[in-house]
Amino acid sequence: MNTKEQVGSTPTAQDNFTTMMGGIDLTVTLQDGSSETVKVLQLPIEKYPELAAKWGDEQAQIDLYCSKPSGWAKTLTVASHDQVMEEAEKVNGDFFTRWLRRRMGKVDALRPGALDKVFETSTLPSSSPKRPLRPA
Repeated sequence: MNTKEQVGSTPTAQDNFTTMMGGIDLTVTLQDGSSETVKVLQLPIEKYPELAAKWGDEQAQIDLYCSKPSGWAKTLTVASHDQVMEEAEKVNGDFFTRWLRRRMGKVDALRPGALDKVFETSTLPSSSPKRPLRPA
């Protein structure tokens, strides 16, 4: 999926194909030199809370994206780790970001200022914006 889907836009044929297939197939290389083909899933919305809980732990996210047991991502080469994360972002990024913004907007509406406290005490690197997904 090379094009970014815009809210309210018509999905491209590639978007529809990816959705129909449930994700994309990707051949990854393991640290022992072997390779395997995995499906990088387009996660269903009910998996988004689990994905959000794994924020900051790319190996745990890869395990989820590829529907593999916990710790499987540790067996990937660095290049394959990067590939999986890149493809997962292409397949899930737009949808997940919009879901997360809606969720954060609800938190902010129910408890004004709560997100300020979360981001003030967050362990985000200093180069990261304080509010990367702040609702508009």
